[in-house]
Amino acid sequence: MFWRRTIQSSQSFHPVIAKRLCSNSYKDAVSFAGKRQALFDSSALRKAAHLPRRTLCRSRAPLDQDKSERPRRTRGLLATKADRSSEGGIAEPWACPAGEGALLLRFGTGIDLDVSKQLLAWLATLDESARPDGLGEVLPAYASLLVRFDPLKISSSQVEGWVRAATATGSFDAEALSAPREVSIPVHYGGVGGPDLEEVARLTGLGSASEVARAHSEGDYRVYFLGFLGGFPYLGGLQDPLAAVPRLATPRQKLPKGTVGIAGGQTGIYTVSTPGGWHCLGRTAKNLFDPTCDPPALLKAGDLVKFVPSDEAIPEVAEKVADEAPLAPPAQPWVQILAPGPLTTVQDLGRDGYGRHGVSRSGAADSLALLMGNALLGNQDSAAGLEVMLGGLKLRCDEPCAIALTGADCGASLKHAAQGSQTKLRVNEVVHLQRGDELELGFAKDGMRAYVCVRGGVDVPLVLGSRSTDVRGMLGGFAGRALQKGDGLGRLPAAAVIPCLCAAHDPLRGGSTEAEVKTWQLRVLPGPGDPGVQPGATCTPSSELGALIGSAFDVLPRSDRMAVCLSVEDGGAEVESSGSDELVGGQQLSEACVSGTIQLPPDGNPVILLAEHQTTGGYKVPAIVIKADLWQVGQMRPGDRVCFVEASSGEAIAALRELHAQALETRPAPTGDLDFDFTLVPRAGPGLKRIDLNADAGEGFDDAGLLQYVTSVNIACGGHVGTPESIARTVALAVKAGAGIGAHPSFVDQEGFGRTALDTPPNELRDQVVWQVSALDGLCRDYGARVQYIKPHGALYHAVLAGGEQGQAILEAARMLQLPLLLMPQSPWATYGEGFSERAYDGDSLRPRGQPGAVIHDPDEAAAQAVALAARPNVHSICVHGDSPNAVTVARAVRAALDQGFEVAPFIPSSDSELRAGGPDPLPEGRDNAGFDSDARVMLDACRGKKFHTKPGDTEAPPPRSIQEILRLQVAPVIVNGYRPGQGVEPDVYPVHTVCETVESLLASLSAEPVEPNAYTAFACGEGSYEEYIKALRAQLTEQGGGWVTVAPRDTCQQGNDSESAAVTHVSRMNAEVWAVKAGCVGYEIGGAQYQAGMIRGLDPAAILALGLPSNMPAHSLQRSQYVNGLTELTPDIRQALFDATAEVVSKRYRGGAEVDEPVVPWHPYNFHAGNFYDEATGYSPQDETTRELLRAGCCPMPVWVFSAKFPIEALAKWTERQIELFADAGRTLHCVRIKNPGQGKSWTSEAIWTHAQTMIAVFAGRSMAPPIIYVHNHDFNGMGAHIGAEVFRMAQAEGFNNMVIDAGYRKNGTHNDNTVLLAALRLMPEQQEALVEWNHIQQQIEKILCRFNSRDSQMTPWDSDWAGGTEGSDIRIAKEFALDVRKINSAKEVATEVFPLERAVTPFSEYKLRLGIGIMIEDGIQPKTAEAVRHWVNSGGKLKVGGDVLVGLKRWETLVPKSAEVDKLLANMSDELEAALAQKSKLIRPEQLPEHFTAAQRHIALGYQAKGRDFVLQTQAKGEDLSSLLLAPHVLHRECKTLASGTQFEVLSNLEDLTERVHVTFGGFSATPAGELLLTFQHEGATTTVTMVPDATESDDGAAAGPRKAKLSTETEFASEVPGELVSYAVKEGAILVEGEPLCTLESMKMEIVISVPGEIAGMVVKTLPVRARTKTSQGENLTPGDLLLEMHPRK
Repeated sequence: MFWRRTIQSSQSFHPVIAKRLCSNSYKDAVSFAGKRQALFDSSALRKAAHLPRRTLCRSRAPLDQDKSERPRRTRGLLATKADRSSEGGIAEPWACPAGEGALLLRFGTGIDLDVSKQLLAWLATLDESARPDGLGEVLPAYASLLVRFDPLKISSSQVEGWVRAATATGSFDAEALSAPREVSIPVHYGGVGGPDLEEVARLTGLGSASEVARAHSEGDYRVYFLGFLGGFPYLGGLQDPLAAVPRLATPRQKLPKGTVGIAGGQTGIYTVSTPGGWHCLGRTAKNLFDPTCDPPALLKAGDLVKFVPSDEAIPEVAEKVADEAPLAPPAQPWVQILAPGPLTTVQDLGRDGYGRHGVSRSGAADSLALLMGNALLGNQDSAAGLEVMLGGLKLRCDEPCAIALTGADCGASLKHAAQGSQTKLRVNEVVHLQRGDELELGFAKDGMRAYVCVRGGVDVPLVLGSRSTDVRGMLGGFAGRALQKGDGLGRLPAAAVIPCLCAAHDPLRGGSTEAEVKTWQLRVLPGPGDPGVQPGATCTPSSELGALIGSAFDVLPRSDRMAVCLSVEDGGAEVESSGSDELVGGQQLSEACVSGTIQLPPDGNPVILLAEHQTTGGYKVPAIVIKADLWQVGQMRPGDRVCFVEASSGEAIAALRELHAQALETRPAPTGDLDFDFTLVPRAGPGLKRIDLNADAGEGFDDAGLLQYVTSVNIACGGHVGTPESIARTVALAVKAGAGIGAHPSFVDQEGFGRTALDTPPNELRDQVVWQVSALDGLCRDYGARVQYIKPHGALYHAVLAGGEQGQAILEAARMLQLPLLLMPQSPWATYGEGFSERAYDGDSLRPRGQPGAVIHDPDEAAAQAVALAARPNVHSICVHGDSPNAVTVARAVRAALDQGFEVAPFIPSSDSELRAGGPDPLPEGRDNAGFDSDARVMLDACRGKKFHTKPGDTEAPPPRSIQEILRLQVAPVIVNGYRPGQGVEPDVYPVHTVCETVESLLASLSAEPVEPNAYTAFACGEGSYEEYIKALRAQLTEQGGGWVTVAPRDTCQQGNDSESAAVTHVSRMNAEVWAVKAGCVGYEIGGAQYQAGMIRGLDPAAILALGLPSNMPAHSLQRSQYVNGLTELTPDIRQALFDATAEVVSKRYRGGAEVDEPVVPWHPYNFHAGNFYDEATGYSPQDETTRELLRAGCCPMPVWVFSAKFPIEALAKWTERQIELFADAGRTLHCVRIKNPGQGKSWTSEAIWTHAQTMIAVFAGRSMAPPIIYVHNHDFNGMGAHIGAEVFRMAQAEGFNNMVIDAGYRKNGTHNDNTVLLAALRLMPEQQEALVEWNHIQQQIEKILCRFNSRDSQMTPWDSDWAGGTEGSDIRIAKEFALDVRKINSAKEVATEVFPLERAVTPFSEYKLRLGIGIMIEDGIQPKTAEAVRHWVNSGGKLKVGGDVLVGLKRWETLVPKSAEVDKLLANMSDELEAALAQKSKLIRPEQLPEHFTAAQRHIALGYQAKGRDFVLQTQAKGEDLSSLLLAPHVLHRECKTLASGTQFEVLSNLEDLTERVHVTFGGFSATPAGELLLTFQHEGATTTVTMVPDATESDDGAAAGPRKAKLSTETEFASEVPGELVSYAVKEGAILVEGEPLCTLESMKMEIVISVPGEIAGMVVKTLPVRARTKTSQGENLTPGDLLLEMHPRK
């Protein structure tokens, strides 16, 4: 499993640091390489070179000894032959693992000529042996061989077996190597190439430069191995006194190619220009390395080298690795580089097989990112891409192509050449570029390297089998260097594939969020041990490995592609060699090494070898990073933190296997020949008797019914309708039926169902179609199927028939996808012809729908037309539309008729489709089409249709409940049965695993963050005064130029998630306390629908309130003056008791019940009235009454003026005067007022807002008061709200007024203005701006958990609408319940507003208008649905199906807009209904009716939510059936049922009276008993609790699925529901006598609970049955629509 960071870093490097990182990386890399050469400075090692040969492995355990008896990780490899041992030959080597993919064969412990000869003899034998699959190259060093292998293909023991078999009969006679090849190297000593000749003469005492040259050239040198650079020889044999020459004190910045040098007992030849620290004696013109030759290196291990003095000077020439011709223009142009960024290179997966020639493998530093990019595009794994360090790349596209960005997110943008527009791009997704488009990468946000992959791969010449750039070796890629401005690149031809829509996994960002410092956790295996230690010793001393694992490290700026350099974490300073007693580095005998090797140089600072590392190294190796974690090393940035954990070899291989499997999940399958022929071929011969019958599917109609008769289905894929879940369900049905599958893409127009032609640019339209079809194909692959053809939908179908640019775009998409088009035969692009059975034809064209007889409704007529069409050779398929009322009947008739004369079968045979699609994806052995193994499938099938509940127990257990009871009654049922059905655009889209993990980690990390106290903290806790807080607030606003209030999650979730923000209140509040406050935020909005909706869902509203109170800024809750709840309006005495209880709840939360001097309660509700109503004659104002009551309770209400252009500005001035007086009457000073914008009408402008603010300011000034602090509520539906708010800030600042505070949400929240735009007008410090980014990111992560309730994307509300957006989620649901087109909801509201002009559009008025609009829409007598028709209906005595609370609202008419005549007329028409509604007041729950033992929180619930609230306390909570304990665990509450991961941690509230009492719980996982019971285990407080869930046998699956039936209107004993909604509960029982006016049942409708009373016509009847299933703790109640049976009765006897 990928390691997950708690919070992802949001830091960026300063450009100066980035420049330094780029400019120093080359120098540091070679300097680092030079450190390794310091091995030869060791006098001890020089002496070792002249030691006599040692006899090795004498006491080693024989191979057949039990492994447990051998020394750890050190093994003898071959059994020694008796005759070989008797002759004194070198015993066989011992093996040491070097990670999970390499094996070191060690022959000795020092530099020994005989040992070298022996290992080279072994190398020759192994080279001649046949190699098994998975075996890599074998690299020699001084005394060892390194065998590389793929651990997923071959095991370490199998490698040993291969070596054993290969060498069993091999000859290892050293005499066979006594006559090695001798190579002469001409050297021009001295001159420019030998500047150190005189200095060496002085150091050695040889007296002259000529004597030095003579001594050097007379020596005999042996090549032990090649390394460091391509062709660079490690030569032994340098004799004294030259062997005593040390390295230079200061290395030279550049040594020319061919330089011959000595240092530390060694001599060598530099094969490329490079920095170096050796003393230079001369230079050779001989080319020791030429990548165009095979082998590329002149020398090889075992060669003897003779330096021959030469008098010919070496001419200075431009540096080249080889005499390569200039790069030819690409065959297929791709891009031009406009700006390369710090370092951009061409990389693939690296070059294998040339390590023994000293050639670095190179390749992508993060190979996983490159693999993912290639997988997305369908490329070969090894295809080359661009590796971009830190971003900054800008390129222009030469030809159309598909690309994918992976690795670090650089905030890439795409500038479209055709439209001039710019699009932000996301990583891990396929993007299509057109000629002239410009791609620009910003600075890397979350990693070191980004990758740009192109379909086909980057086309540069292959060098030594790879296109990778070796920058240090100046090899491969684009001319062996980094890309530069003006370079042109090509791409290779693309394989025919359907590219993946997006990557299946994202390890860099998976399950993570942001933190100040990013920490990487790497799993490591122990290193191979010291090569200078005899076999039998422990591989790596435990102290070294333990010190490595027990420390944390910082990444240093000198890290590059060669290695990541670390320092022990101590503020960034590197550790001196003498300053670390635990982690001690040092030199050792050089050996071949692998990527991920952790070296410890003498300074003790670890170095992790990366892609461009040398082939050998000579520092200590305490550990090796496992292959599955190497990608992390490539993404580490300077300043990041690194820690290590030990893993086993088995764990390493399993992790690597998982990584590869995840990559395969992303890979698309090939689709056939690129040269696809779209020519229509008529049926002929036997084909004339074969016809297909198709239907559109996945559009919400009876797909299962149609699939009984059709043989192909055209599945909607998200453009006009469809979610991943609905599409997958349709695919499953089609696969089960054996039907052919076609894609049914459309214009992206879910509001218009794809039936309206849009002006989408052709390129964008093409990409939309590719994405839609690719998404469908990805889901098809999950079921072992593939998309076989494309049939456009609706307006897009006609666009293709019409040709033109949009039609051509669809053809391009089909070509890219290599799929045929199903169209009417006359289309020039039809691959297959289609006819329509229910549409009339005029010749070959369809008759327009507006003409008579255009649509055929009669099944027999449709069948006859289908038969006639089937006789046409150019028609391959007949269509039956699935959206007609009798679609299944028509399909049945058509199929029956066709069966009489044709073979009805898919028009694309399965064999053809498999050939076109590369065949169905093979399934693993033992797995079915859904990916389940046989045992899992049996268990899954056995569980389907079953419900679970807790075992019966005592439901009257007294509080407080034990943690065991909480887990049993509240937590376990949610985990098993789920929370509740989703509502919104995609109600079945659960949060993915990574989202849940992110929220879990945020709960932990935010809890650990310190909260900064301030003046508000002192006031809230009673240690400071309210006036002191206001003084501090004014100072802050003056410094900032204004302030902001966060509306997330209360309003962002109310809009987008149907008021489902209750369970994220706690974590969101912590985010606000930590980050929003740091970002200049001065308020946190909570309440409103959170409380009521939360209680309906089973969550304690008082606990929701208390958990939403920040410690360092005010919580502003919505407090409507009417305090409407269902049909009732609270009376003054109830409101006062409610406010008193609320104040007590808040005081207890902040002050713990302690007595304090400060009388003001830190409770700051926004107090508003929808219509700002004030009766001049009586002085009555409902808002003024509740303000007075709140002040009496000690609270801090904030009076709110509701904005409307219809409200006169003079009324605002009078209103402001009244608010000041209300506060003065209470002995308080008014400081804060608010302007509320319920919608975003055209009248909501910065000028209008500032005019209102100036009116308020003038009133305060007229009373010689300090200027008010003016809060502004600012909805934003069109993206302009933030700009309007920012302009208000600037207008106020220009007038010297800094006391504006404006609501804001995170970026693109869909409801409120973007705070990053709004706050640009404030004077925020850089650290405040950084905190704002952090808050935004975290809040977005939190709210992703609520995706099932998202209606934000519906776009139902026009941008200039006066309607509040908060009702959109319920509007969608209500429209579905009434079977109305959701697009007509807004029109219904507008008609209602014109006839019944309630102003403003604030709940409850917006609810009133909505229900009036619904009443208009469902009334058949009103035609057409216009204001004139409504007026006529009402004035003719007509009624509307609306609730009693709507009538009460119309009766009171508490708004400043005059009432229309139709209002009074409707009330007169519905006088009986109005009277019944007004009578509900007598049934209010009053304070004196509550039990004496009720706490303040319980009084708050019962009084605020009346009967429902009282029942919640006395029944739901008393039985333990509420879900309040999970208010701290949204990642548990909102997760898909039965998917909670083992190890998930969460807190539960164990005592609602003290929210600080919590229990930390860890979920242990699921298991099952033999009886089929489900077991859940939980660990908490050192104990384990197991909860058993058993199948529910009390409910019939059939009954549950049947749903309510329609009532028989002719039968007096059946009573039908007149309104839609979910049945919450019945208020009557079977056998009860119905009493007129008494409650019958409660429905939840339109986001409110409505009590249905017994009407007079059924009074006196006896209840026979209650046929509708009511809501329970674990399941939703049945949804009723008007006319559904609600009650069965019989007459009273």
